[in-house]
Amino acid sequence: MKHRTQPDTDAPGRTFRFVGPAQERAAVAELLAAEGLAWESLPLHPVAARALTEPIPLGRTLAARFGRIYIQDASSMLPPVVLAPPPGAMVLDMCSSPGSKTGLLSELVGPAGCVVANEPNPERLATLRRTLLETQRLNVVTCRHEGQSLPLAEGFFTHIQCDPPCSGWGTVEKHPKVAALWRGDKVAPLVGLQRLLLREAARLLAPGGRLVYSTCTTNVEENERQVAWALEQLPLELVPVDPPPGFVFKTPEAPFGPRDCLLVDGEESRAQGFFLACFTKPGEMATVSHCPSPPPGQPVDADILRAAGADPDAWDGEVYDFSGSCHFLPRLALERLAAALRWQGVPVGRLTAKGLTMHPRAWGLIPRLQDPHGQPMPPRVQAASLAELTGLFEGRAMQMPETPAGKDKTRAAGLWYGDLALGWLHGKGSRALWTGR
Repeated sequence: MKHRTQPDTDAPGRTFRFVGPAQERAAVAELLAAEGLAWESLPLHPVAARALTEPIPLGRTLAARFGRIYIQDASSMLPPVVLAPPPGAMVLDMCSSPGSKTGLLSELVGPAGCVVANEPNPERLATLRRTLLETQRLNVVTCRHEGQSLPLAEGFFTHIQCDPPCSGWGTVEKHPKVAALWRGDKVAPLVGLQRLLLREAARLLAPGGRLVYSTCTTNVEENERQVAWALEQLPLELVPVDPPPGFVFKTPEAPFGPRDCLLVDGEESRAQGFFLACFTKPGEMATVSHCPSPPPGQPVDADILRAAGADPDAWDGEVYDFSGSCHFLPRLALERLAAALRWQGVPVGRLTAKGLTMHPRAWGLIPRLQDPHGQPMPPRVQAASLAELTGLFEGRAMQMPETPAGKDKTRAAGLWYGDLALGWLHGKGSRALWTGR
């Protein structure tokens, strides 16, 4: 039996989500339209969309190259939407790379919230950090630990996303060999790891909190039977979930009903096959005692940020200097996380004796409004054409605004397309170059 929740059109195009403040989505849409792309909104969430035309590959669009859209399967957006952390929440993402769900969680908790993104594999961690830099998810901190043993106190998080390694059968259309690769006894280690991660998630979940377990497989051993194991072995209860719109869902294996576990019919939904269940821990939510440790770096004075042209108030947190490498650290992370977690924020620039040089990708700190402290807005380079933007990736320069007499000619300028901030250009004299390729 299948359960439909108003699937969207028959369009076969890839799905993606808009990145950045809601008030800038129209400007991102204008950039996409300028390159000939048409798209439609998906009912799942305001940031979710599907490409209707791709005259150029979606990943090669300027919106994607500047980190203002992120290609993501619609099914992969389900876990953060079902977890539904409120603005200002601190969320744990136990197995984060490449950062697709992490990024959506970042959008949901907003500038005052924080996502703790864990990834044990060093290569995948590098991918995760690159994603967060390009999409300017400054409210995310990353760490590298085995997810089944995190150095955090019991009941630390009110919201946890557990999307563990799985057999990936739901992605068979994109990866035809995956079903043959993960068969029989080969799945057993995955099942064991998933249970260890679920046990740790249950430990870290605060009473009354919310935990989403999800996989991109259709294997019942990794899905419904893991839910049954968790209900029997862990202090967890199921939270009924109304099936989100835009998908066709299969009926899960008994004894579970369609609101107990969501099983996406990939073919009918024009998405990956996907599974998720939502849990809570019974009991009264108690206050967790936090023992934060100051980071080894030093906070960068707000006046230094303003002098570099950055907005120190764009996100809730501080920029810290770690031997010249400057990273944004969310306030919640500073107030709650201990040094044992060995966490780090997103890089935003480099500090030398001459001052702060903004990272070319740090569009998240470009001021949108006049600084209330009277600091002048940073120089602004306005791209008049797509060819100018494309040329930046090929090493061509744009024109730097005139330098006032007596001012240092080596400086940075915000790069804009219409009302959309895209990054920082650096140059000397009249030449402005993009170094974020």
